[in-house]
Amino acid sequence: MRLRGVPLWPAQPRATQLRTTTRHQHPEPPIDSLSSPGTSIATRAIAITVRDVGKSVAGPEGEVRILDGVDLTVDEGDSVAIVGASGSGKTTLLGLLAGLDLPSRGTIELAGQRLDALDEEARAALRAREVGFVFQSFHLLPSLTAEENVALPLELAGREGSEDRARVREVLQAVGLEPRRRHYPRQLSGGEQQRVALARAFVGRPRILFADEPTGNLDQATGQHVSELLFELNRRSGTTLVLVTHDLSLARRCRHLYRLDGGRLHADATPAEGAA
Repeated sequence: MRLRGVPLWPAQPRATQLRTTTRHQHPEPPIDSLSSPGTSIATRAIAITVRDVGKSVAGPEGEVRILDGVDLTVDEGDSVAIVGASGSGKTTLLGLLAGLDLPSRGTIELAGQRLDALDEEARAALRAREVGFVFQSFHLLPSLTAEENVALPLELAGREGSEDRARVREVLQAVGLEPRRRHYPRQLSGGEQQRVALARAFVGRPRILFADEPTGNLDQATGQHVSELLFELNRRSGTTLVLVTHDLSLARRCRHLYRLDGGRLHADATPAEGAA
């Protein structure tokens, strides 16, 4: 399958050791097809390490401090939610964790690599191996079918064999959209478009999944279904999940909940509800 004239996209991952959870609360069968190979239940490793990170930008009246002294450790296979008011820096922090930008101070390690020690090309290669993304506004290419959008990360990684094509069909089936694989984004509902985006994120078996307001553009019922898919991936495959959201009920499903306030990250004292 050849995809035409598309911008570079963070292809989906492969990686180091994983830690999985032994909780299997929802035995929906298709989601196991999203699982990463080589998962070890006994193994614990660190996916992300953040030390004294700050981020400032120049404003019309001087420097604007967005993040200040952020520390965070995320184990592989864990689930972490970051909440905060609009403009608090949640998306900025997520971009730093993924290496889309660099901090003004401090260090971030992603999958064992110090991001400030890598140039832009090396950070992109690291994301291509290790990371999947889910965005609030889907970011599907309108000229590509659902199947072609899901296949895009594999094609950008030079993976176009029969096994890769089968993988695309597999993940579309897992999110319930295999019958609509030849539909274009304009022919799909918002919830269906987000499920295509989830399939695209899962197709390369990501070790770390970053989700930026993944249910923000969806109605309550559709958002619930999308969140179930996210947490099933986290539970069954050991994928590390880091999400930012305004939805406190979604955030409390994660094992760890943090609030970003005044540029600083604070662990929430409220235990997560139904943590994945």
